[in-house]
Amino acid sequence: MIEPKFTREELEARQQARGEISIDTVRDYMCFENPTATPEEAAFALWERYPNTYSHEAFLKSTRIVQEVKDLLSTRQ
Repeated sequence: MIEPKFTREELEARQQARGEISIDTVRDYMCFENPTATPEEAAFALWERYPNTYSHEAFLKSTRIVQEVKDLLSTRQ
């Protein structure tokens, strides 16, 4: 299965349409913008991008959840 790759600008537009930072923001980053990022790398990048929304620890928790789902799905393909 070929996954689409979005640019940061495309993902920012999706984020703006949502209006708030959510797990979808984390998923978009980890699955479409930078699918090879580790949860730690993704959490840091998201925390830098959206510093006034959630703590680094909250982003890390979210990125680890998304990684677990990615790992589960990869075993089913």
